[in-house]
Amino acid sequence: MEKSLFISKFYPPKLHPQIIQRDRIQKNFQQGFEQGQDLILVSAPAGYGKSTAVKLWLQSQPKTPYVWISLDLEDDDPARFMKYMVTGLQSLQQTIGESVNSLLSMPNLPPLISIMDEVLKELYEANLTGVVIFDDYHLINNTQIHQAVEYFIDYHPPTLKLINITRKDPPFAPSKLRASGLLKEIKARDLQFKENEVEKLLNQ
Repeated sequence: MEKSLFISKFYPPKLHPQIIQRDRIQKNFQQGFEQGQDLILVSAPAGYGKSTAVKLWLQSQPKTPYVWISLDLEDDDPARFMKYMVTGLQSLQQTIGESVNSLLSMPNLPPLISIMDEVLKELYEANLTGVVIFDDYHLINNTQIHQAVEYFIDYHPPTLKLINITRKDPPFAPSKLRASGLLKEIKARDLQFKENEVEKLLNQ
């Protein structure tokens, strides 16, 4: 029996009421968004506040539509992963993914890249603007999913951006994106608290 999708996974984590604003990190996100980078990679070990940093940036951009997808181990399945992605994109426009719904329910799933190709065609036709965010992407190990996400990065509409939040760099060609200037990286060194930020936190 197919497991239903959890609506809660489309919502970013709640922020602590005493969270401090970290302007320098938000500036990094904004630079990636304005300079046309295809992928903003937020990669650091657990506890560095990766998801919090992204949520703070989203709060500073209230007019920017976004799709948030929190991943877990069960999503390391091509059909399930793609259903979450399509359902998330439908929050930007309801008709996105209509052409692939039947494909995702087939006992023998077609190649995931061919399904992604159909989704990309619909995204270009819809001319949507926004950000797609995968949280906890390090839980994904399936090669088909990695290939499909890389395909999305290579061919997505320029009005859509991808943010990948992960504890380790994904296997799909960050070096190629880096060399082309299409990758914005936010690492542990960027997320570490500076002395003035620690003071601000302690003085709250």
